[in-house]
Amino acid sequence: DLSFNNLTGGIPNSLQFLSRLQFVYVHTFQVIT
Repeated sequence: DLSFNNLTGGIPNSLQFLSRLQFVYVHTFQVIT
């Protein structure tokens, strides 16, 4: 139960990290071009 709760709690964090990383990547790419 604890590991399952930890897994479901870690999914939104990783998704938020990926979306933030994608935003930084796109922003940097637009600045370069």
